[in-house]
Amino acid sequence: MDNTYNKTLTKTPSIQEAEAYIRRRFLLVERNRQSSYLDVSDNQIVEFSVVVAVITNRFQLKLKEAQTLLKNTFLNPYSGKSVFRPNTENKVLNINDKWVLNTYRKPRIDPDPNLSPQPFLDHLNLAIKDDTAIEFLLDFVAYRYQHRHVNAKTGKPAHALYIYSTAQGQGKSLFTDVITEIFGSSSVKSTTTADALIKQNGYEFWERIWLLADEVRVGDRTRLYDNLKARISKLTDTVDPKNRASMEVELPAQLIMTSNHPPTFIEPDDRRFCIIEWDTGLRDDAKTDYFDEYVAWLNTYGYPAIAGLLQTRDLSNYKPMAPPPRTDAKRYAILESEEPEVDRVLRLLDRYSDVYAFDSHTIDELKLPNKTQRQILRKAGLYKERINHKGKKPTLYIRDGYGVSAGNIVESDTKEVVVPLEKNLQRLEPTL
Repeated sequence: MDNTYNKTLTKTPSIQEAEAYIRRRFLLVERNRQSSYLDVSDNQIVEFSVVVAVITNRFQLKLKEAQTLLKNTFLNPYSGKSVFRPNTENKVLNINDKWVLNTYRKPRIDPDPNLSPQPFLDHLNLAIKDDTAIEFLLDFVAYRYQHRHVNAKTGKPAHALYIYSTAQGQGKSLFTDVITEIFGSSSVKSTTTADALIKQNGYEFWERIWLLADEVRVGDRTRLYDNLKARISKLTDTVDPKNRASMEVELPAQLIMTSNHPPTFIEPDDRRFCIIEWDTGLRDDAKTDYFDEYVAWLNTYGYPAIAGLLQTRDLSNYKPMAPPPRTDAKRYAILESEEPEVDRVLRLLDRYSDVYAFDSHTIDELKLPNKTQRQILRKAGLYKERINHKGKKPTLYIRDGYGVSAGNIVESDTKEVVVPLEKNLQRLEPTL
């Protein structure tokens, strides 16, 4: 593009300000010889007329002035790539002479060390009841608050958290909500399904500060377990995305898993996971009253107070590369991991990661004990249901998060069709 102005456009202070503004906010996107624009304020691709409207509204320019200005302003070309760089608030970066989008956005919560975080600390003591686990959790989170950007020079802590509670409504998700609020939504990726993590683009979940995985079932010696074990400590990996050449990707995220079940995959010599049992001991009205008060504190002073605690916490005793503490919950989890039947089911799910409903014949081949079959399948993330299919009512064992509707496998929350049921069952034929 020509970097000179149309002779009819006078370079006034308002015009100069508008030019600087659009150079900061927009990148040029060339598609099929047509110019579009990437709005870095919300990462949306917009057309010429939209940018013109922004200029006219913000700087009170006439339509012709705005059109002429945009046509004659040189905009940096967007390379099509993005990175996560929490060490800068710049939305656009020049890396290797290419203009890339920085996906990091500053959180709305500012830390305030002058506010007392005591309600948060009291909450952890109530829910965890293990001083060693509490201190590790605080160090684990505070380290990434003080070191948001990790690279080959700094290293990435080789630690992950697994938090579980067999009782419902004890505040595990509230804890991860606090993490999201304090670090900012751009610093967090979340998932509730195992297959999302092992797909070809599963690496994308590791491109932030935190990967939050809720009720993702993992089995010992499965592909998912091997994937997690490797990426917990890796900073980069070489991947082969679909229809794209192999490339190196960054994996700065650390993993926090939450569940209503103890883990069944922890090895006796594990050096990555800190296992924490989370239960306030409160039930019914007492639980409701307590969380109403705690949430009210979070929404007033709580978030900046917790951020202030993380910002100022002394981390001299935290060893990012040393094994995490062996909590009582971890010792229990290691014993629980000896349950071979659950592991057998999880290996089946791992083998058929694109199958969402299993027929009775397939489950019978696992030779699970009749008396405990239901409990074993639930621990592995399968539930039993009879459905109407081709005039019959077969029994299916369906993955958590999915269901059957009108002859299709659908996602439970969105009801979006995943695959026709018949096609899903045909994938099991080699095992019959």
